[in-house]
Amino acid sequence: MIEMCRFCNIVDADGNIATNKDENQPIWSDDGYFALASIGALIEGWVLIIPKTHVFSMKECYKEEGFINFTNEMLYVMNNQYNKSFIAFEHGANKCESETSCGTNHAHLHIIPYQNSLYEDMRSQGLVWKKCKSSQISSYVGNNEYLFYTEISANSAWSDPEGFVHILEYPISQFFRKLIANQLNCPDKYNYKQYPRIDTAIKTKNILSEAMNV
Repeated sequence: MIEMCRFCNIVDADGNIATNKDENQPIWSDDGYFALASIGALIEGWVLIIPKTHVFSMKECYKEEGFINFTNEMLYVMNNQYNKSFIAFEHGANKCESETSCGTNHAHLHIIPYQNSLYEDMRSQGLVWKKCKSSQISSYVGNNEYLFYTEISANSAWSDPEGFVHILEYPISQFFRKLIANQLNCPDKYNYKQYPRIDTAIKTKNILSEAMNV
C-alpha cells in the first residue's frame, strides 16, 4: 500500500477492499484493475478505470491485454445501462503531487456516457493535439506529462482507439472537467474537491455494481 494514495488505500495489491466508505467501494475488480464511480461526476455513469499497481499514468497500461479485457467488461455493462456513446480521457501525470493529477497520485482513465464531443472545445484552448492510438501514447510522450482524449461509439469495444494527445509544457489541472462543465452550463462547478457530488457517485456505483452481478 502506498502512503497517502487514495486509490492504493481503496484496493490493495491482493485485491482486498480496504475501505468502508460507500462512495469508495469499487464497482468491480480483477487481478490487475478496478473500476470506481468518480467523485465529482457531473454526469451519472462517470467511471474510473484504475490499475492496482501504483503508477502515475496509464500510458503503459493501454498496451496490456488485461487492461483491454477489463475495460471492455465495463463498457459492455455501461452500454447496456446507458445506451449512449462515450468519451474517455486521462490527465497523464509523471510524478507525485503533480498539479496535472490534481491530488490523485495514481493513474486512472475516465469513461463517461456522453453524447457530445469535446474535440472542438479542446482545440479552442490553443493546445496542439496529435492523433495517435492509445497504445502509441507511451512512445510519443516519453517522460512528459500529457492529456489524452478519445471517443467510443455506443455498443463498441475498447480496441486500441485512436484519439488525441497533447504533451504538456506545464501542468494543467482538471482540463476535461472544465470543458464538460462549460458544455453543461455550470462552468464554476467543475472542481471535484469543491463539488464532490457523493450522491451521484453512490448512485453510479449501485447501478453498475448490480448490473455486473446480473
